[in-house]
Amino acid sequence: MPCPPPATRPPSPRAPAIEAAEGLDLEALPLFRGVSRSAAKFLLDHGRIRRHQNNQSLFRQGGAPQYLYIVLDGLVVLSVDEPGGRRQILEFCGEGELLDLASVIEGAPHMVSAVTARSARTFRIQAQAIQDAIARYPSMAVIMSAILARHLRETSEKVQELKLQSVSQRLAAYLVTLAKRTGANETVLPIEKRLLAARLGTSAESLSRAFARLRALGVRTVGQTIEIADLVALQKFSSASTRLC
Repeated sequence: MPCPPPATRPPSPRAPAIEAAEGLDLEALPLFRGVSRSAAKFLLDHGRIRRHQNNQSLFRQGGAPQYLYIVLDGLVVLSVDEPGGRRQILEFCGEGELLDLASVIEGAPHMVSAVTARSARTFRIQAQAIQDAIARYPSMAVIMSAILARHLRETSEKVQELKLQSVSQRLAAYLVTLAKRTGANETVLPIEKRLLAARLGTSAESLSRAFARLRALGVRTVGQTIEIADLVALQKFSSASTRLC
């Protein structure tokens, strides 16, 4: 289940309640963008900041939603259980992302499991409070609809990537996004390579071969450190309309 990152927008007046939450800029979170001050206060009154250790379960697939989790920092893995007990990783969710919002809104069993990939902090809001806010505040219904629409669009994009792009192209796209996020052509992978392979829908062996193919485009790896000599060439390769090995 994709977890869209928060989009940027011009600064707007803040609700006092948002500024008061442990010094965190919660208005930057997608759930609080554009909502009324009364709606923001209502959610903050029913939420708490939580700290989680590495490999800590937040919720399990099939369980009843108790909270909506918003990632403040760290990394959370979303996965599904397949027949035979195998776990299929679907997505990695970072700062500002909401976890399985659709299940919380609907009050239906979680579609995925969520486990931290490293220590993390979340803002946890009671699921019933989310449902009450949608019924009580029109601005909340608009925000929720926009977030869910973005989820659907990103899911469609991921399906197209898996069908139309090679592993090398998907890896290149991931590295381009990582470089732009960090603002540097030398960066450190935020996750283990085995998790990255799962994120790209491939095996660890295929991921190694993809890294080897990207050397021709100026990508060098030393452990978890990635150096990109030509970001423009890598981006052009990742966005090619034809499937490239």
